[in-house]
Amino acid sequence: MNESNICNGSVAIFVPSLSGGGAQRVVIDLSNSLTKLGYPVNLVLGNSSNYYTNLLNSNVEIHDLDVKRIRYAGLPLGRWLSYHKPESLLVVQRHAAIIAALAKRWSGWKGDLFVRETNTHCYPSEAHRHLTDRLVALIARRIYRNMAGIIAPSRGIAKDLSTCNNVHVIPNPVYVPRSRQIFQHPRPFVLGVGRLCEQKRFSDLVRAFKLVVKDFDSTPLDLIILGEGEEHDSLRKLATTLNVDDRLILPGFDPDPFQYMRAAKVFVLSSAWEGLPNALIQAMACHCPVVATDCKHGPREILVNGEWGNLVQVGDINSMANAIKHCLTQGRQVYPPKVMDRYNPTVVAKAYSKLLLEIR
Repeated sequence: MNESNICNGSVAIFVPSLSGGGAQRVVIDLSNSLTKLGYPVNLVLGNSSNYYTNLLNSNVEIHDLDVKRIRYAGLPLGRWLSYHKPESLLVVQRHAAIIAALAKRWSGWKGDLFVRETNTHCYPSEAHRHLTDRLVALIARRIYRNMAGIIAPSRGIAKDLSTCNNVHVIPNPVYVPRSRQIFQHPRPFVLGVGRLCEQKRFSDLVRAFKLVVKDFDSTPLDLIILGEGEEHDSLRKLATTLNVDDRLILPGFDPDPFQYMRAAKVFVLSSAWEGLPNALIQAMACHCPVVATDCKHGPREILVNGEWGNLVQVGDINSMANAIKHCLTQGRQVYPPKVMDRYNPTVVAKAYSKLLLEIR
């Protein structure tokens, strides 16, 4: 790094890490798409631990702040901003946005700060949100008002942030690799993808799956849930209790969920809340029939009020099971361009570049 200023027309993005997750996948796809459009991308990471190294375009410049926790990133990020002086900085995830706002103040950097909001602020009443999470959300809403722009991936999140007057709706980019690799599994299977945590409500999916196999007892059928998290053991215990343990497969995180989506009979999103669920869009891009909860936010918007997939109420296990059974009788689904084109990585990258580099 011989010069203090990174080149004009480049995009700087700050994210805690590229560990496996939907927000991290968005950063990868957005960075690669911006690079293909000719924009230099500088990716600033709290730390470089990640699952996605091999998916990142080699032209993306990585800057590792090398901190163990994102809360320690303020001073090194401030030094980075002061030294490199980017035109703007896009921050992904709300806790990182708080750190970036502090870093801007400490460093005296005069550029524009943008944030991509990842998730809804309207959690269901039964959600066990930690006090820290609630405090972060409260602080974030306050600092967002002073940012150059807030990117909401869905209209629902934009509505959550209606008290801010600088909100822009830009969907997530969804890139599906050209590889046609298909996961080889000896039996048909239902698929879920996501962190094994309270938000995703995979316990509902396991219970719905039990109802499905009860009616399809003579048909071999498995349930595969890709992801890691604190509910791994409880999901396994639930499956044992419901006598479907031999049908539940928990392979862990896989950076290539597409091979499973190409093979699955049905994809199910069972979440209690979302921002704009990438996995649902990815499954549709792989022509997989889908079932999704009508949670805040994203599924209703993605599925156009249920026209292109089955919407069920959060926690309605019977309806989820019936929707899965319906999909099992269907073939592969072809989703029209009017539904999928808005998530085209090039379209999304152009919208981001216009916002980050041209609105002043």
